Amino acid sequence: PATIFVSDDLGEVGRTVDGYLTAWASSGYRPTVCVDSLTGLVRRSSIHGAYRFLYVLRRRIDDVGGDLHVHGDPSDHEEEILRTFFSVFDRVVSFDDGGSPLP
Repeated sequence: PATIFVSDDLGEVGRTVDGYLTAWASSGYRPTVCVDSLTGLVRRSSIHGAYRFLYVLRRRIDDVGGDLHVHGDPSDHEEEILRTFFSVFDRVVSFDDGGSPLP
């Protein structure tokens, strides 16, 4: 496992992640990448910049047969902003206050 701390330069982060993905995939591993904070991405760039970063990251991870999951706190963003990101992913999982998955 590796932890990459996000800098304000998402291009640099992308290149670093790509290096890890290439190394892991060439070693026969199926990489899993977790973006711990959608809010952090948006704050460090913009909605458009975060979307573009996640779109490119998702395509790159698909290329190496890996998985991506992104954590987002719905209380940090308007629903319309969150929906902007939904098209990047295969599915969106939400939990209500009791921790049950929502349909």
